[in-house]
Amino acid sequence: MNSLNRRWLTYWYKTLKYAEIKPIEVINDPLIQDSFHCIKELDKLLVDKLWRQAQARKEDTSIEIALCPAQSQMVMEDQYTEDDSVELFWIIVKLDRNGRLFVDSDNKPNSKPFFVRDYLSPNPKNYTALSDIETVDNALASFKFNGQSIESHWRECEALFHKITGKNFNAFNNFEKCHLYIEVAPRRGMAANVFKLYKYLLKEDNTTDTLSLLSNIINDKPIAKRLYPKPQKVLNDESHIGQFSGQFPLSKSQRVSMSAFNTHADGEVIAVNGPPGTGKTTLLQSIVANLTVQYVLDDKPPPLIMASSTNNQAITNILSGFTLPDDDDPLTNRWLPDIPSLGLYMSSKKSKDYLMYALNKKNKTVGFFGDYEARSADELEASFISNAQDYLGISIRSVVHAKALLKSEIIKRQQLIISALDTASNFSKIEQTLIDLGFQNLTALQGTIIQLEQHYSKLASNIKKWEQSKEDLYKAYDSQPFLAKLFRFLPFLKQRRASQFKLIVSKIDVSMLEVSDWSNHYHIIENIDNLLIKNYEKLRVQRDNLTLKTNLKKSIEKLEQDWQSLTKDWNCTYQSKMNVLYDKTGEEYRNLDVQEDINIKLDISYRYEAFWLALHYREADYVSKLAKITDKSSPEYGHKTYKEKLQRYACLTPIFISTFYSAPKYSRYYSGKEERPYDELYDYLIVDESGQVAPDIALPTFALAKNALVVGDTKQIEPIYSVSQSMDTVNYGLYVCNDLENISEKQLDIHKSQGKLGGCGSLMQMAQHANLYEDNPSNNTDTKYLTNGLLLTEHRRCLDQIISYCNDNIYYGQLEPMRGNKCNINLDFVLGNKGYVHIDYPSERRGKSRINALEALAIAAWIDSNSEVLEKEYGRNIHDVVAIVTPFKPQTLEIKEALSQYKPAFKKITVGTAHALQGAERPLVLFSLVASPKDSVSFINSQYNLLNVTVSRARDHFVLFGNMETLAISPRTPLGNLGKWLLNNLNAQIDNSFVYDLVGEKKPSKVYANLIKEHINQLDRHDEILIEACKRTINELIIVSPFLSENALSDNLKLELKNAVSRGVMVIVYCDARLDIDNTKTRKKNSKEAISVLKNIGVTVKVIDGIHSKSMMFETDKGVVLVEGSFNWLSAVRDKDSYFSRYEASILLVGESIRPRIESVKKLLKERSHSIGC
Repeated sequence: MNSLNRRWLTYWYKTLKYAEIKPIEVINDPLIQDSFHCIKELDKLLVDKLWRQAQARKEDTSIEIALCPAQSQMVMEDQYTEDDSVELFWIIVKLDRNGRLFVDSDNKPNSKPFFVRDYLSPNPKNYTALSDIETVDNALASFKFNGQSIESHWRECEALFHKITGKNFNAFNNFEKCHLYIEVAPRRGMAANVFKLYKYLLKEDNTTDTLSLLSNIINDKPIAKRLYPKPQKVLNDESHIGQFSGQFPLSKSQRVSMSAFNTHADGEVIAVNGPPGTGKTTLLQSIVANLTVQYVLDDKPPPLIMASSTNNQAITNILSGFTLPDDDDPLTNRWLPDIPSLGLYMSSKKSKDYLMYALNKKNKTVGFFGDYEARSADELEASFISNAQDYLGISIRSVVHAKALLKSEIIKRQQLIISALDTASNFSKIEQTLIDLGFQNLTALQGTIIQLEQHYSKLASNIKKWEQSKEDLYKAYDSQPFLAKLFRFLPFLKQRRASQFKLIVSKIDVSMLEVSDWSNHYHIIENIDNLLIKNYEKLRVQRDNLTLKTNLKKSIEKLEQDWQSLTKDWNCTYQSKMNVLYDKTGEEYRNLDVQEDINIKLDISYRYEAFWLALHYREADYVSKLAKITDKSSPEYGHKTYKEKLQRYACLTPIFISTFYSAPKYSRYYSGKEERPYDELYDYLIVDESGQVAPDIALPTFALAKNALVVGDTKQIEPIYSVSQSMDTVNYGLYVCNDLENISEKQLDIHKSQGKLGGCGSLMQMAQHANLYEDNPSNNTDTKYLTNGLLLTEHRRCLDQIISYCNDNIYYGQLEPMRGNKCNINLDFVLGNKGYVHIDYPSERRGKSRINALEALAIAAWIDSNSEVLEKEYGRNIHDVVAIVTPFKPQTLEIKEALSQYKPAFKKITVGTAHALQGAERPLVLFSLVASPKDSVSFINSQYNLLNVTVSRARDHFVLFGNMETLAISPRTPLGNLGKWLLNNLNAQIDNSFVYDLVGEKKPSKVYANLIKEHINQLDRHDEILIEACKRTINELIIVSPFLSENALSDNLKLELKNAVSRGVMVIVYCDARLDIDNTKTRKKNSKEAISVLKNIGVTVKVIDGIHSKSMMFETDKGVVLVEGSFNWLSAVRDKDSYFSRYEASILLVGESIRPRIESVKKLLKERSHSIGC
């Protein structure tokens, strides 16, 4: 049986192969034909749309499109309920800008058609199978697709289809008409380099199982986890000696991640969870900077670091993060010319924005280093030495001399860092040390020392007195006459001696003596000796205690002096940098704990300087290495020479950046004539946005590295999967379990939770499982609070009230918002920084997705009316201020088309699904909801990922365009909570009268075509129509007015309503359940009175939780009528001169084709409403 590594690698290899023949997303309506036949040309509208969808470059003359003439009516379980077919077979052809379809006519093989893999066995049990995969593969291999015309290519493809199914396209069709779907063909062949690496790893004689990092990331056994590094270890991390930025220090959570990284073992996977705006790029910069310094100190060649991801946004974010500062500081300028970045982009693309690296057909370097190394080494050495002398202030003899001086400076910074950390650590312990010894502070210790000194002095004085008394007793006894000594037993002599001896001893406290015979000086002296023995011991103890306390006091004073000296010296040189930091960050870095404070200071000074000194050391190293190359024409592509070449490049660009698709191409060498992947070439593999990376794309690259830092967020955008979940289970059974019929559901669930599955996993999930760290800050038993891997928490991108949606609903309060609630730029058209433009217009199907034409038009008009203010306030072009996100891909084209009708500059505005803004941000984000209340939004509401990305891209302002009732009907879901979050802002509603002005005045053909009979924007006309509705309604009058006010019910209106009811007309008023509620949670007086009046007339009043539309529906003898707009029919102020009077606009729609719309709205109102008591 294959090893674990080989089984998983085989499974992922097959998963990636599937991507070439997976279903194509259908976003265009099909061409309807009477019969399937080859088409040679497409109409201009469709051609323009396909070219826009392809996002083609100006210089492109053609794009590839896919034609599907074969569908099945089967509806699969994992498809949307709206789908009425599945596409089985696609033909790939080319389309030019004039709409001509063609194939290559220069004897090159044409792109092969493909059967969608889901419908070839082995496949899920409930799926149809046209044939088996082996038969199709053999047929494709035997067929020649070299027809030189579109007609012959169509015939070849139909012949293949007939061979597999036994039918041609027309015979296979079981629909009333023939539907030819036409979509932009997905890019194929992107994974060619990844496939080569897979094949190498799966060779029988390969040592795949010995690669530590690859084995660790694949391991599916439980991992013993450890807690995050303790604060004392983090704050006293002597191995943190390099820092990328001299302006901003690491945050607390970044510092924890840095500390954990610095203690990793070889082959380890370090996972860092990076929610939006928490400084992932800053952490990556700091880790690269630290490694750069550490390897210099260890006298090692520069580390080879590869940063990778799957999408271009993540790649360019990394590249942008390693662009060098533009300043005049001789330290922070390159000492070699023309190197503006620290990152080398490994790609065959050409870009003027980045330093590029590629290999030509002979595997020789082209791009930046291909040109740079054509320069003279002597010229580069002269430039370096000149700049080194300017900074160091001494004459430099050679690059070797410069390296020695720079190494000395780096070591000096390291020593300063270690000394400062030690000083801060010791100083920070003073308070706790005093508390542990029973002192509140140093003053209390000083008071104790004074008391001890007094006690010691007193005891020493007493001892001296006892010693003197003892000596006086001897003298007194010796001075007595001989006869007195001879007859000392006589009572009168005893009495005399006792008095004499007692007098001598009375100078001190005699109560401390236990004397039974005062006439016996030996007995008295014996007592004194016993007392002295005890007091000498007391004196020794007091002396030791006093010495201890005095030494403690001196050591504390020394620590304080050292700290003061350290801060004084630091402030003399760097205080201006600290002041700049204070100015930019407010209170964040003030009044910190001593160790936190010193780490902040070290980050922007010694660590930063050490990094730049190490960079210059590597520049000197580069010049030395370059000078030793004797044959610059050599490709340096052997096992030893290729690694040495990359290490030379790493001297100038310490981080290499490439997508997972390209990384294997630049990680190979020649062994003889055989090209082979380079096992464990890189010291570190860094993956950014790993939550978007599918396992099948990334895993082989782990064989090319020794260690991995994986950064991402599983709560943002998921990967674009190569395989459907149903088909993925088939692959799992075939290649992981080796038994399709006996898949263990328990084991499948375990592997799913570990992120290993190709249809629902991610590299970030795999790294979370493989990494050694976890944290549960609240010690909560609910696993949603458990963080697997390290976690960045300080959010700096969005205003607090913006990121609160994500923090409350997705991260459970783990984020620490750092920006505050105050925005430097306030917009009077987005009050409270978040809002919505309610648009009650039904979505339409577009292919198998949806669009909302009115939303697109409204967004374009809103941007046009506000663009000048936005550009002026932000001082930027509009495309750098605004971005538009929508969940539906066809809607992006609708919005782009609408924008193109205004200013040319609007074409640059980013419009796309959430993927378009992953890793990016704008001051203002607009969200086009598209969906109507009746639409299925399960793919949005199934999880928060899409809305998490959408909301967290908005730095200052977020505006939703769409039907708010779509949000209201699904409470406690991602969309429902989005609506709740928006409505927390009392000023969230943005006046939507402009929408009805737009439609009413311009009457765009896409919206309510030929149905708009009147554009209403006068108060009197609104009232007239309301009265006319009461008079002319023949059966039912529906009035939707979120607010109600008795003041809006004129006598005339009440009369006409009463007359209508008397005629048998059912009059129903729908209002909102909460909007007319006061602070006491009771309905406002005016609203109560309005309800009472209406009920007395005979009007039915119902309430709905969350209604935002303002409309009226009725039928007259002339037809059905729908009035929609911004006018609150039963609450709007009727006094034009009132402060509260507002401009309102509506449109009046008449026509039988509006009836389905009215019936749909009425049904929804009925379903959502309930009766109300007055």
